Amino acid sequence: MEKTAILRAGELAPATRAWLASVLHVDLEDSDDLELTVRRAVQVRTPTERDAARRRLGNVLAAVGDRMQDVPQDEIEAAIGEAIEQARSSSV
Repeated sequence: MEKTAILRAGELAPATRAWLASVLHVDLEDSDDLELTVRRAVQVRTPTERDAARRRLGNVLAAVGDRMQDVPQDEIEAAIGEAIEQARSSSV
């Protein structure tokens, strides 16, 4: 999660402005804008959780592979090409 706010120095409470000026080591002018961004720490998964996720992904990929055994290679490549084109056109 990430949240950002733009603050005008002249609109800050005097104590807040003084604290920010001391943290940033600057003299703030009334017209100065400050960008404040909050980022939450990323949760790091444990080795056990990563192994479980790897197994689940392996199972899903194996099931997809089983279902696609009888699909001709050119159909698979055509479907992949179509998906790539759709992804490219939707990201523009």
